[in-house]
Amino acid sequence: MGRITYLDNACMALVDKRVMGRVREVLTELEDISYSSPQLVIDLYSYYEKARNEAAKLIGAGTEEVALVESTTHGLGLVASSLPLKREDNILICDLEFLPTTLSWYKKQRDVGFEVRQVTTIGGKVNIYD
Repeated sequence: MGRITYLDNACMALVDKRVMGRVREVLTELEDISYSSPQLVIDLYSYYEKARNEAAKLIGAGTEEVALVESTTHGLGLVASSLPLKREDNILICDLEFLPTTLSWYKKQRDVGFEVRQVTTIGGKVNIYD
């Protein structure tokens, strides 16, 4: 079996050992009481830029095209709230979708009045030709 990289696991998978190792290193750094608050904030925000740069390289995008959000649900909420949807529009969601990621569409639906349509899968797949 080849190497597998999980880019999204909806908080339901094991964390890579290298990632946990780095998290422990950062937490150890944060325990240092001699760390000044302004420097701590500067250092923590530098991690965002490093992550954006690495994500951009990974997917072949510019860093200005990469947004870091706390979760997929949060990101989809930002997308849903920013789209200029109208009453006559509709949004398709898959019946296998992780429930919290659908909530932002239903909230926007209450505000705007468009239709949310659920696409039924067959054998775990969406057939776009039916």
